[in-house]
Amino acid sequence: MAKMALMNELHLLRALLENSPDYIFFRDRQSRFIVTNDAHARLLLGLDTAQEAIGKTDFDLFEREEAQRFYDEEQRIMETGQPVIAREWPLHSSTTGQEVWLSEHKLPIRDETGQATILLGISRDVTQLKQSEAERERLLTMLEHRSVQLQIAADVSAVANSMLDPEELIQKGIDLIRERFDLYYVGLFLVDRTSGLHHRPGEWANLQAGTGEVGSKMVKQGHRLKVGSNSMIGQCIAGGEARIALDVGEEAVHFENPLLPETRSELALPLVTRGKPIGALTIQSSQKAAFTEGDIAAFQTVGNQLANAIENAHLFKETERALKELETLHRSYIRQSWGDYPKRGKS
Repeated sequence: MAKMALMNELHLLRALLENSPDYIFFRDRQSRFIVTNDAHARLLLGLDTAQEAIGKTDFDLFEREEAQRFYDEEQRIMETGQPVIAREWPLHSSTTGQEVWLSEHKLPIRDETGQATILLGISRDVTQLKQSEAERERLLTMLEHRSVQLQIAADVSAVANSMLDPEELIQKGIDLIRERFDLYYVGLFLVDRTSGLHHRPGEWANLQAGTGEVGSKMVKQGHRLKVGSNSMIGQCIAGGEARIALDVGEEAVHFENPLLPETRSELALPLVTRGKPIGALTIQSSQKAAFTEGDIAAFQTVGNQLANAIENAHLFKETERALKELETLHRSYIRQSWGDYPKRGKS
């Protein structure tokens, strides 16, 4: 009867090993495999059969650093008798070389003397679950980031719509963008609409305002970039499309400015109003790969709001100037008419 019971137990154990999708193994005191199942052998160890694992250690199957990690932990479990329960950790699959996450139990099995001589390991691949959790966290972070961006865009819009002086509006707008988005530098260029001895209207983009002392210095120096030139600002104005450099050191189209040595990422956005680019924003970060496609959309919204506000402020100034000129002409006409009145009376 005892022999029959033992055979039944072995049969049940073999059925469990062969049919369980979990990874199941037994090791001896030297951390050598004495039993494992096919799922563990094929999917994690990269072997064709479970039999190939017998007598091997993790040093035969994994990179030395990971194998040492497994060995140290299992020896500690055997020495202390303290199991590991439902622990999640990553390792690289010997089959694919990719990182997988396991939820694992490791338990010592004692002999008749009470010494732990065998270790039982049961683990389950939870990689998809971890990936789903990571994706959920990524989406939540992205939504929070987007919500902050929209709030900042609303703040910039409120500032833009409350000012009618173009210079004050531009400086306040770029300072707000730099501060709220925690950027290294922000500058605003406007296309030169005047003509001169050596240039035509629309040929150059002049820096109207920049953040910090560097921005003020460049404005005083008359910093400008040619529209269509080999610079991100020149290209984005000419093409009417955003340009992004996640690593300015590898960007072919980039104006290297010695006054901004810490720039690692740059975003150039056209300022478009009524379907026409009137300038561009340069947005710079001291971090590599600081901007995403979502950032481009958020910054472009802010840029378009600024462009419309700047154009409206310019129109207001022009209208105000025209009204003053008309008023001056009107007063001059009245004075001239009153001056002529005595002469008409004598005649």
